[in-house]
Amino acid sequence: MSNTNIKVLALVGSLRAASINRQIAELAAEVAPEGVTVTVFEGLGELPFYNEEIDPASARRATNLPRLPRYVRRRRGGCSTGSHP
Repeated sequence: MSNTNIKVLALVGSLRAASINRQIAELAAEVAPEGVTVTVFEGLGELPFYNEEIDPASARRATNLPRLPRYVRRRRGGCSTGSHP
């Protein structure tokens, strides 16, 4: 498998600045081989919580997830490489 144009979006579940998972994701972004781009998603705290068992109406509020590709393009300087709006 060729490493050409592989894109990885790292979603870190912990919002703590000193999170070990965040540190690992940031390290992965730093040491990714040529042709592999790792982007650490920084907007997780802005997304609504979703637990259908607690709040079935929250499913309607979880509509920000399709906006992830657009968010990543904006964070990376407007790179538009997907079919997402």
